[in-house]
Parts: sequence; structure tokens; C-alpha cells
Amino acid sequence: KKRIIELTRSASAVLQIPVNQAIGQLAEDAVWFWDELDPHIEDIQPIAITKEQGGQQHYEALLTPIKRKNKATVGLVLTLRDITAQYELLQKTKQLAISDPLTGIYNRRHFFSLLQQELERARRQHSPLAVMMFDIDDFKAINDQYGHAAGDQVLIETVQLCQQHLRAYDVMSRYGGDEFAIYLPQTDLELASHVARRLCASIRAHIIQSNHHSFQRTVSIGVAACSCKQQDSADSLMAIADKALYQAKQNGKDQIATEQPPKSEVPIRPHRL
Repeated sequence: KKRIIELTRSASAVLQIPVNQAIGQLAEDAVWFWDELDPHIEDIQPIAITKEQGGQQHYEALLTPIKRKNKATVGLVLTLRDITAQYELLQKTKQLAISDPLTGIYNRRHFFSLLQQELERARRQHSPLAVMMFDIDDFKAINDQYGHAAGDQVLIETVQLCQQHLRAYDVMSRYGGDEFAIYLPQTDLELASHVARRLCASIRAHIIQSNHHSFQRTVSIGVAACSCKQQDSADSLMAIADKALYQAKQNGKDQIATEQPPKSEVPIRPHRL
């Protein structure tokens, strides 16, 4: 009848109900996650339980039928195994797989995946979408003059500074080395160019303090926008931004350059990820 007839002390702690109070109760009343279990599935059913004391605890639940010799089920045993440590390790591993270990932002592979999804959403909703690529001007000279630790600090502080000027739903990634990429949903070329100029000015004015040295750095930014009327891909859109970045470098660095999408589609070799 799915009434509790026995309860261990550890189970009582997990369910947050005294043993004597639980005995005789319907399982669905005493076990608040009972609806997440399927009594017809005789297998491990991972569930997440949050205790009132704070912090999330994760368990594997196993419902085992108690059967008579004639195979008739006369009861169930619910067993919980604490897998919180394993769950947290798995989450950390997943995070490492999609993020840059130095700056904490997304890596290039995951950025491309998100950008492709955002591009398809923008196309469906007929909304603008802008991307930008930038790198730190003369970054090698910074490493050579101040050391690689200073170079790492430059990368970290540059990311932090950019995030102050971006919206919560703008996505930034470390594209590789000292190159970064950003996509801005609901943003046309004009607005994206304004954001890029603001980033340029903010980074130019920021002073890096490292190893008793004070110095500044600049960035060059290439900006592109998708009209969403064309069959753009994440690869082709980033290639346009990359071309604009190259133009900004050629024009003297410490500035932005914009590039409009081509009127006709040109096959572009995909980036190797």
C-alpha cells in the first residue's frame, strides 16, 4: 500500500522527518521527491535533493521490489546513495571542457556552438546580431618586456574590463592566445561599433600594475553584423569580423574597423576546432 513500515536513522535525516512520525505514512506524503521516482522502474534513478540546512545534496535512488515466491510484489525498498562529491566533480569537469582555464570565459569551441545557436535564433526572429574579434596590440612585446606572468595578468584584466561593458546575455570567449571574440544578440552594426569604441577607450585608459611596473595596452577590434536575411554561419560571420580586425591592424591599431557581410555567399573553409 506504499506506507512506510521501517526507516533508518540516516534516511530519517535525509527526509527530515522523525522515524516514529514517518512510520505508517504514505510514501508520497513522507518522501517529498516520491513523484520523481517511478515505482515501475527497477533501476537506479538519479535525483537531486536540496536540504533546508543549505547546500545541495545529490543522491542515486534505487527502488527494489520485495517479492513472494509467486513473484507477487508485496513491498518496496528505497535506497539512497550520496553522490554529491561525484556530482560536483562531474560539473567541474564539464565546466573545464567549455571554458578557458586562465580567464574563466568560454573557449573557442563552445563559443562557436553558442554562436551558431544564436544565429539560428536571430534568423527565426528576424533580429540583428553582431560579432566582434579583437586582440591585444603588440602582446608579444608585453611578454618580452614584462614577463609571461604580466602577460597573463593583461589577459585576465582585459577580460574583466570588457565584462564591465557587456550585457549579461552578451557572450565572450578566448579565441586563442591574445585573441578574443564576442557576440552581441539584438545588436546591429552601429550599436556594436559604439560598444567596440567604448571597449577600445576603456582598455586604453586602464593601467596594469605588475611586478613593480605600470604600463598600458591597446586593442584592435573588428566588428561585423549579420543581416539574418542571408544563410550566414558562425564560421562565415567570424571570418568577416576577422577581416575587419586585420583592417584595424593595417590602419594603425588601437581602433575599430567594421565589415559588412558580402552580398553573395562565398564558400568559406570552416575553422578547425
